[in-house]
Amino acid sequence: MIWTRLASFSKKPLFWLFVLSACLGSNWAFFRIQFHTGFHLVFGDRTDGLIEITILEHWWNFLRGLSHWNKGFFFYPIRDSIGYNDAYFLYGLTYSFFRFLKADPLLSSDLTNLTIKVIGFFGCYGLLRVIRMPVLTSALGATLFTLSNNTYVNAYHAQLLSVAFLPCLIIILFRALGAIKRDSPIGIFFWGATGALFYCLWLITTFYTAWFSAFFAVFFAVALLIQRLHKPLPWPQWWKSEKLFRLQLPVVGVGVVALVGLLPFLRIYLPTASETGMHPVSEVMQFSPSLIDIMNVGSRNWLYGQLDRGISSLLGAEFPLSGEHVMGMPPGLLLLAAIGSLLTALKSGSQRRVWIALSFTTLLTWLFTIHVYGMSVWPLFYAYFPAAKAVRVISRYEIILVLPIIMLAMEAVRRLTAATPEGSTRQLLGRYAIGAILGLFLIAEEINCSWPVALQRPQEMVRVYSVPPMPSYCRAFFALNERPGPPLEPSLIDAFYSNNVDSMFIAEVRGMPTLNGMASFFPKGWDLTSPKASDYLMRVNAYLEAKHIGQVCALDLMTLKWVGQPSGRK
Repeated sequence: MIWTRLASFSKKPLFWLFVLSACLGSNWAFFRIQFHTGFHLVFGDRTDGLIEITILEHWWNFLRGLSHWNKGFFFYPIRDSIGYNDAYFLYGLTYSFFRFLKADPLLSSDLTNLTIKVIGFFGCYGLLRVIRMPVLTSALGATLFTLSNNTYVNAYHAQLLSVAFLPCLIIILFRALGAIKRDSPIGIFFWGATGALFYCLWLITTFYTAWFSAFFAVFFAVALLIQRLHKPLPWPQWWKSEKLFRLQLPVVGVGVVALVGLLPFLRIYLPTASETGMHPVSEVMQFSPSLIDIMNVGSRNWLYGQLDRGISSLLGAEFPLSGEHVMGMPPGLLLLAAIGSLLTALKSGSQRRVWIALSFTTLLTWLFTIHVYGMSVWPLFYAYFPAAKAVRVISRYEIILVLPIIMLAMEAVRRLTAATPEGSTRQLLGRYAIGAILGLFLIAEEINCSWPVALQRPQEMVRVYSVPPMPSYCRAFFALNERPGPPLEPSLIDAFYSNNVDSMFIAEVRGMPTLNGMASFFPKGWDLTSPKASDYLMRVNAYLEAKHIGQVCALDLMTLKWVGQPSGRK
């Protein structure tokens, strides 16, 4: 193969320069607006974007000893306030490093996002190399994984960038399987425990991507098992075998690490799940994609945006061009993945079963999330699959499927660009040209010209540091009014988010507890939305009475001044 002829390339310094250039180029393209504006604009908006930065700031406060690990300065006086949203723990550690270097909260947040994307590039590249993909094919796959159209369109939900952890976890699991094959108890424990701990930390960082990855893994394992049913294992003999006896201790050790690693996650999320009841199935099904949403790449996709706008004009609300339904993948990538599935199904060898299981699981689990004429099988998983009720936006599963789709597509690229060893130079150059054209086309498909950068860093930083210190006689504050300027759209979003998100951001950055807050779930009895409503102060006072809160102050978000006399219990 032409790629085999270039194998020596991987041993030269030029190889590392090429891979590094691919990483830098793909990340520059992903963060091009930030680099162009000097990071004056960053990913996110005044809703979910500021919520995420608030929680990241919480971990910086925790590491400085200013707050408890599971209790932020928002939703005062709730103890497990971190449990009402993603906890962003691994993000928070990276963020805290940049805060330690004196970067402001918004800059630290986007530098964290950049770090996560770099991890994803090298994780995907490493995974493709582990499964013996050629160097250039692996670099192409990692570039596509980094650019990923559906991740960019939804970059205002920065927690979704944590799909970057998936290839890293798979590499760790490959190492653990290798240790099993080598009959190495130390290797089994080390890599198994590393994988278990990493997954537990992922869970307490971003639940969606971690849960969806486990969902995929369960059906992948079932698909592998089904292919082995014609060769049943002699279970009694296998269980008593000498090899298994040697492996029992490290496996038990991995299990202990996994259970201990889960304790923080369970500590903050089980009470929340019990208190809130999680998401109703009617709300979940609003985010079920349709069949045509599979290719919904948004109106600003470089190659297909105009086509999507035409489809949307015909189908209307059935094909939205914004929001959580824009999670599809480019047609060319999907076609190559289908070709890769077919080619791997026809191949022979020990890896054939793995590729078949990958193809089958990708297609089947994708169909599980889809509705056809309002009908879907997802309510079954909602009812019976562990923790499924905590997942509201099931269309986000397509972000997880980007990795297996790329793996299958890269297998197709590898085979389509293969040449026989005795092939002529002209044939080799022809195959090389095919690979280059395919690569450029696949990269072009992922480019999206949307604008997921609605946070203006200088403006937000000036605003948060313009708030005077909270009066010493106040234990906490609540928000009055809303910030000046146009309200958030639609009006329901503005009523819920504006005063609460601004308050919690101010609270964490300035270290001043607030009754306000915003998350996926809300504390029992909390109702501090709609600050313009006539009964807002009545609801505030009722909450103060119910929670036995002492003196509090009001912060006018319009003027950033403390208003009136303290209220609450003396």
